Amino acid sequence: MFFKSINMLAGSTDDKLNTFEICKPNDYYGHATVLKKYCNLPDEYQLKCVVSHGLTYNKDMWSVEQDAELPSYICFSNERHRVISKYSNKLLFSIGPYIHYSNPLVECEEMEKYKSELGKTLLIIPAHSTHWIDIDYDIDDFISKMSNSLQGYDTTIVCLYWKDILRGIHKKYQKHGFLCTTAGHIYNNRFLCRLKSIFELSDAVVSNSIGTHLVYSVYMNKPFLYIPSVGTKITLHRNDIPGPHNNPKKSKLIIHIKKIFSEFNEQITEDHQNIANHIGGFDQIKTPQELRTIFMISEDMFQRGKHFFISSKDVIQDQIKNYIHNNEDQKAAFLNEIAKKISIQNDCANRFGKNAIDSICRYLNLGCGKRFHSAWTNVDFKSSSPAVIAHDLEKGLPFESCNFEAVYHSHLLQRFPKGYASSFLKDCYRILKPGGIIRVVVPDQENIVRLYLILLEKSLKGDEEAQKRYEWIMLELFDQMIRNHSGGAMLEYWRQNPMPAEDFVIERLGSEVKDAIAKIRSNPVSKKQPASQSGNVLDPQKIGQPGLSGEIHQWMYDRYSLGKLLQEAGFVDIKVCRADKSSIPDFDSYLLDIEADGSVRKPNSLIMEGRKQ
Repeated sequence: MFFKSINMLAGSTDDKLNTFEICKPNDYYGHATVLKKYCNLPDEYQLKCVVSHGLTYNKDMWSVEQDAELPSYICFSNERHRVISKYSNKLLFSIGPYIHYSNPLVECEEMEKYKSELGKTLLIIPAHSTHWIDIDYDIDDFISKMSNSLQGYDTTIVCLYWKDILRGIHKKYQKHGFLCTTAGHIYNNRFLCRLKSIFELSDAVVSNSIGTHLVYSVYMNKPFLYIPSVGTKITLHRNDIPGPHNNPKKSKLIIHIKKIFSEFNEQITEDHQNIANHIGGFDQIKTPQELRTIFMISEDMFQRGKHFFISSKDVIQDQIKNYIHNNEDQKAAFLNEIAKKISIQNDCANRFGKNAIDSICRYLNLGCGKRFHSAWTNVDFKSSSPAVIAHDLEKGLPFESCNFEAVYHSHLLQRFPKGYASSFLKDCYRILKPGGIIRVVVPDQENIVRLYLILLEKSLKGDEEAQKRYEWIMLELFDQMIRNHSGGAMLEYWRQNPMPAEDFVIERLGSEVKDAIAKIRSNPVSKKQPASQSGNVLDPQKIGQPGLSGEIHQWMYDRYSLGKLLQEAGFVDIKVCRADKSSIPDFDSYLLDIEADGSVRKPNSLIMEGRKQ
């Protein structure tokens, strides 16, 4: 089945595409056929959306797809979604790698028989030609490099594109004793199913190109190795179709992908998984019902006429309103969730303009409150500025993997439940680029406890100044864990004028408490009004630990516990830092942990950094 009659499977350049689709390329590789079968739509149903023909790194959109008079566009990932949104007002849906939706051509028992016969199997998927593009490279050099890098395999299979079999490329590989096969012609609607079976036969994959097959390899848990070939020659017979000739060779993304996959590992690493998810949308996989809903939404929009989906400035909001008007709540809710995600992406892109990719891939400030810098991507539960993205941080981070060079959050982690802190730091690790830095600032439990014990001993000995400080350090220990009204006992303490141990409190909390005290004294609370009822006079972001509207500490950290969490999240080179020192380049210039005069913003803090490998 796999290694016989490959010429017959390859077909010919004159093969015709037999499909019911309005946009004919939808059924290249059998994509539309597979997707319709997955969500129980009949073969003859015409999808009212464009199905992208695969993974591409082009910074534009194929004209055939762009010009199709259909209301929506299906692609792998939010990364491709973001690029396409610049060129089309179609409603965009990310659904992950298409191979997920296909059934293998070979049943499990038969597959196990094949695998037993082949033993440990290496799969080669070389760079391929197309209808109108011929690709040639030094096959002997490619095989030599591969043999030096990969050993211990019983069988080597070469999966060639149909066009390269017609060109006789398979004969060159067969001379080296390799088995050759193909997933079939581009117009064969069983292509994807056959390709899935070929992947299932293998234990690892190697290629001299970066494309859809890389995403499929990682998704199917097959380690992938990229080996560059020499002597590559591209012969064009037409210039109006996408292909390797118009890939951005110097794209930072491509350079990064090639670097990541140039070192082979018998197990797929977290970096491999993250970058493949970034471009392949593993987290965008849809259930049969979700995919069917996408197709039905596209159908509804198509039935409203092309004047609607071509001319409408905000297709998605217009369609949501239409569903609400017609009492179609399920579709309205489904689209509304998509609209929220698009809003976050657009917010980022609009703030950084043409350089959105480079800028958003730099520094991220989470739970920023009103302390942020315009050179960073700033996120908080509520937006206090157009430069701040509003997002519920307890629902995960709304960014692609391997996006940022630095992630920073100050006095945020202690506000999460202890169990969520671990997954939150792992999410921070996910969105960092390899080599990226995390900087975490939290109240220093060790410092508070040590100071408590010192002040306790001195207070017992009658030291009056220590006794005043003791009252405050007890508030630092407990108030934000037990308070039941805004500001809590800390706010009541600050209302005292004169305040006991005022210099000590300011020394502990820095300029922010100094400003809060000044505001309290300029707006004194009526003596008739109990302090506990007036605790909401001041914004908690100004009087407590800024960064969140909530004031409760759900856990506390010291050097050991925070370091352990960072290590468990995958970080290395973990260290305690000073407020004015960081591995993040020029960090002190952003004035996040220090003031303009060089003083420390939150003196009672523990600051730790780690690096993503």
